[in-house]
Amino acid sequence: MFHAQGQYAQALAHYQQALAIAREVGDRAGEGVTLGNLGVIFEAQGQDAQALDYYQQAITALETLRTNARLEGFKTSLASQNAPVYQRAIALSVRLGKQEEAFALSERARARTFLDQLGNAPLAVPTGSAPQLIAQEQRLRQQLAALEQSLREAAAHRVAPGAPDPLPDLIAQRDALQQEYTALLTQLRLSNPEYASLVSIEPLSLPQVQALLDADTTLLAYFVTEEVTLAFVITRATFSTVKLPVSAEELRNAIVAFRSFDTLDDPRPAELDRLADWLLDPLADQLTTPVVHIVPHEALHYLPFAALPLGERLFGEAHTLFHVPSASVLPFILAKRKGEASRLLALAQGQLPGLPPLPYVDAEVKAIKRLYPTDAFTGPATTEQALRDHAAGAGMVHLAAHGELNTVAPLFSRILLAPGGEADGALEVHEVYGVALEKANLVVLSACQTQLGAHSRGDDLVGLNRAFIYAGAPTVVASLWNVNDEATSKLMTAFYQELRAGKGKAEALQAAQATLRADARYAHPYYWAGFVLTGDPGPVTAPAMTMPIRPNWRGWPWWLILPVILLVLIIVALWWGLKPRQTVSGKPASEGDQ
Repeated sequence: MFHAQGQYAQALAHYQQALAIAREVGDRAGEGVTLGNLGVIFEAQGQDAQALDYYQQAITALETLRTNARLEGFKTSLASQNAPVYQRAIALSVRLGKQEEAFALSERARARTFLDQLGNAPLAVPTGSAPQLIAQEQRLRQQLAALEQSLREAAAHRVAPGAPDPLPDLIAQRDALQQEYTALLTQLRLSNPEYASLVSIEPLSLPQVQALLDADTTLLAYFVTEEVTLAFVITRATFSTVKLPVSAEELRNAIVAFRSFDTLDDPRPAELDRLADWLLDPLADQLTTPVVHIVPHEALHYLPFAALPLGERLFGEAHTLFHVPSASVLPFILAKRKGEASRLLALAQGQLPGLPPLPYVDAEVKAIKRLYPTDAFTGPATTEQALRDHAAGAGMVHLAAHGELNTVAPLFSRILLAPGGEADGALEVHEVYGVALEKANLVVLSACQTQLGAHSRGDDLVGLNRAFIYAGAPTVVASLWNVNDEATSKLMTAFYQELRAGKGKAEALQAAQATLRADARYAHPYYWAGFVLTGDPGPVTAPAMTMPIRPNWRGWPWWLILPVILLVLIIVALWWGLKPRQTVSGKPASEGDQ
């Protein structure tokens, strides 16, 4: 109350008293929250140094809670609750000129649950203990499979006019069972004594990140706050922080407007120009390497960076791009690198009851099969069991099918394969964790919205993309939206052709996107920019590309711009006055010529 009314002295006394009580009773959560509130009070009074000190103390207290937590869901929940104090500390660090400290805090604030997952050995759901829980898990799985079958059958049949539609009730039943199954998985994990040995992985420092970058790579890490967006631009030898004058709401609105795809006529949508003005133009002179490693944040996870204009070209033309959830996951992703992939596993499923057909997925797999030795499955043979039986020996895995995003129960986001045996055909996130990918150097999810997932304020995404990385793949190519079937088939065919020709993974995707973009039918980013590469980009052979940079006059004072313009005009006038006149023949005119 005192805080909201601007009565800072009374608020400070109240918070100091609450802090003493929290420390006395060992309430680390209450201590962290109170320390953060004290930081807010000092910042409101312009005492930035004291405010930052309290924010740092709050983060230390809250990190202790996160470190002691064993379950991913609880860690993610904690990170979401603590996001505001990280945002305030990062923005304040930049304001105080503590750029390196701001970057370190940004790494502490993003994708920490995923970092812990990668940094610890995978733990399987225990099968020898907790027999009652195991039996319950099997029962729920069977019930879910039966419900999915009923849903497909109901979706495939039209309801007679006036008759009750069974779909809403079936969907509600399925959603409730999925929530119950998610809670059961938590209980099963807690029954595994190995969970007590899990450790919290420390994010990398700036020098450690720089040591991972080669001379041809720039790391571009964004951090979005409510008022401004920060960009950390890092190479092996340089580091800078750029404050971008765009708020979280402005970014969200522009990205949502672009992704509405109201019209597909303009190959350069105005929303992307606006986003490039905010996100790239202020950094253009620092993006000089051929490869740019992007660490998105908040709404930027939904943005196709390759389609952003940069000068007269596109960002994805001028640079080979790849994404990672945080700079700190790089060592774990690079450790998953395998030798050159030879054999490929491809599964195509485009005909399922109740879903629109995907007529091009079979042709997509046939085209790939002509390029690589391939175990290919189409139609009814495209089952979960086929994936499990052949994934362990595959250097590349390609899945072309329907994808479904589930933000309510994110462990049930899925790729829809054919039912067979005991499996319902829905390859869900929690099942991907157990797929053997010992030899896989690349997984391609040629389906809708496979790059996305349930997004927390701590910047963790629970979805198919990160599940396949956790399962062992160093590189995943996945989609940002509901992609077009025909265009995707052409893009994937071009992608594998470029791979076969010797290009690295990220460079092959860049070239395939250029091929599709050159066709006037697919010039709009909706057709070619929906797929992004996360993880290891592979080798890049293209030299650094120079390009004209759009001048940014907005930050120049008017009293400096006017003299520059006047000087240019004087030089042009002098040059024109001294220039010899030309006759029609092109010879200089003499004094006698008219």
